[in-house]
Amino acid sequence: MRGSIRRKKSKPVILDPLDVPTRLKELSKLQDGWLNGRGIALNRSHLLWFSDIFEENYDHSLPRPFLFPTAEGGLQAEWLIDVYSASMNIDLFKKIGVYTCPDPLSQDIDEAILDLNEIQGWKTLNQKLTVLTNKNNNESS
Repeated sequence: MRGSIRRKKSKPVILDPLDVPTRLKELSKLQDGWLNGRGIALNRSHLLWFSDIFEENYDHSLPRPFLFPTAEGGLQAEWLIDVYSASMNIDLFKKIGVYTCPDPLSQDIDEAILDLNEIQGWKTLNQKLTVLTNKNNNESS
């Protein structure tokens, strides 16, 4: 047909469920009361800040975290690396993260308060996750 427009069928795009900017965009849609009538909506400008600073400072060779909203309007990041389960409770307003990782073998708990607005906070997080990843690689060998 002359002058007609053909539409190409677009292929579905499969998004990585651990893609941090995509997950934060989803979480930005939550409204007050999202958790059975409780649960504070996450502040969009704080989510944009976290998305940008995460992309800029997180070592992308490390496993990406699962991200969940907290009832207080913050984020919970979780990493599952073999037998290790690390987490970081993120206060988006104060821009700090409380990192916790129990060692299932020794029962010790690695804890740190990280200033996520400073490069050193991200370096510390990256180092801690690198240690867990290396432990996993050494134990698998």
